[in-house]
Amino acid sequence: YMGPFNRIIEQFYNIESSKMLGFITKLEQGAFKKYLGVEGGVLLRGKYFQELSERNALFKKCNNALFAAPAFKWGLAIVPLWHAISGIPPVEHIDLGTAAALTSTGVVWAYYGTLVKPRADALIFVSIALVGANGWNCVRRLRHDQAKQASQAKAQSA
Repeated sequence: YMGPFNRIIEQFYNIESSKMLGFITKLEQGAFKKYLGVEGGVLLRGKYFQELSERNALFKKCNNALFAAPAFKWGLAIVPLWHAISGIPPVEHIDLGTAAALTSTGVVWAYYGTLVKPRADALIFVSIALVGANGWNCVRRLRHDQAKQASQAKAQSA
């Protein structure tokens, strides 16, 4: 039985696969060349997903942890980087705990990416971006808090 949600997924992949397949193939031949032939890392298993993988090359390529994990993790790096560049939200709305946690997570996963075989370059690069973007937001928030404390101390002493 193919429910309506499964039909939508299948239609999406059939429409978009012709456009995206070329892009992903270029990535495979370039940056991801050394990962070709690596078995395992399949995210969605089962008869339906196996059949979908056999019919749709785009789904098969994207249904792998070596591709999907770094792709989703870029969202954690790009959004804070965009916020740091654009200034939205204001510095006082940056959650220092979240930014520090994402910074430390990036450090841990960048290190882990150098240990696994084959070396996970995509994971290393996205983790470095995560460290940079969230680390910069930590610095911005700490500077803001220090400037606010200094101005309050100056106002109290006057």
